Amino acid sequence: MINVSGKASLWLAVFFVASPAYAVAPDRGLDLQYRFVGECGGGSGTAIARRAMITAKHVPGLTFGLNGQIFTAAQRVNHPQHDLAIFLFDQDLPGWHPLGASAPIGASVTWVGYGGTGYPNFQWHGYDIRYGNFGRHAGTNSIAWKWNMFGLGPALVSMLGTDPDAAAVNGDSGGACFLNGRLVGVISYAFSTQGNTLPYYGWAVLNGGVPYHGSGAIDLTEPEIRKWILGVIRPLSAIGPPHRIQPQGGSSPRASSGSLPLPCFSLPTPGARP
Repeated sequence: MINVSGKASLWLAVFFVASPAYAVAPDRGLDLQYRFVGECGGGSGTAIARRAMITAKHVPGLTFGLNGQIFTAAQRVNHPQHDLAIFLFDQDLPGWHPLGASAPIGASVTWVGYGGTGYPNFQWHGYDIRYGNFGRHAGTNSIAWKWNMFGLGPALVSMLGTDPDAAAVNGDSGGACFLNGRLVGVISYAFSTQGNTLPYYGWAVLNGGVPYHGSGAIDLTEPEIRKWILGVIRPLSAIGPPHRIQPQGGSSPRASSGSLPLPCFSLPTPGARP
């Protein structure tokens, strides 16, 4: 995910060059439901077909750790514009999660990822974030609005109101946003509408009752994005990856070697967005 602060362009450069994302806050214990969300490149990824996994484009590498196994992609396909990448494998994955067709504003969604997590602070006005890889965590929130962020792509946005609202952290980059058990988003960034004037992962109580810290997941229900995904994965059911797809990215010795920093930005308030 991306946290947004006052100088958005600077944060984008710093975090996208060398950043993983955190695991979902708050900590409600390890997730046992979303079994096909795994680890890759210090971030997360989700199996979406027999031999395909989707993650964020800013997550590096070719490896995918799932259910105690490490899978190395034969090919990596980056979306030409948006923060998405699909890994293609020459062996079957243990299973996958289906894609969702719609994600309306106001719907309840579940954010899932690996990495750090968080706990309500002593002041009871935000989460204290614990960095590192603490396994797969999940938390719920609602879709507050939709936003096309700095060329990263159209996103589903959840705002942090109070405990137990979910927020993405380092190691969550490439992780999942589910609606009714179906994958509707890929975790990309976190942000603040207040820049550095208020702490990240603070609750609405710090801003006069108005949520200001949010998390963004690239919207997989957008028709152009869904068409791209299906165009990549459909050939896998027959003769394997299409020959036109060329390998991209480099391999890494582990599916995850610590939490990838989540890109963070400073954004205007929803009412002021273009």
